Amino acid sequence: MDSSSHVHTPPPASSPTNCPTSTFTQPSPLHSLLPTLATPLPQFTPPPLPPPNTFDFLPPLHSLISKVYADDLPPQGLSDQANPIRIKLVKARQLVLDLPDMSRSIDEQKEQIRELEERIEKQRRVIREALEVVRREIGKGGRREWE
Repeated sequence: MDSSSHVHTPPPASSPTNCPTSTFTQPSPLHSLLPTLATPLPQFTPPPLPPPNTFDFLPPLHSLISKVYADDLPPQGLSDQANPIRIKLVKARQLVLDLPDMSRSIDEQKEQIRELEERIEKQRRVIREALEVVRREIGKGGRREWE
């Protein structure tokens, strides 16, 4: 007897007998959601933050008020002493206004949050449905590719 007749060679990977069987003849509801889920979210890169001392105007303001209260600062010198504090406040205000989405209303931001929450829920639903399909296929004795 020829020894090669006892050796079983598996069919090639493209053979239909090597593919897991599936009872699906129509596309899964997952297919309709895939284009939406595949759309990447815009990448958010926060702007670099200014140094903390940009917003540190309370100690100089306290010092100025203390001098005025203690009569250590003549009224003529008040404007000169207050100018650096005013400049710091103007710069800090502008930095805050330049932050992303500061021009958007709260309602616009809430709408975007709602849209993102809906998208997350769709993704979760697709994952749950995909898991159900896999579990059904495994339960039917379908082959798992990772085995």
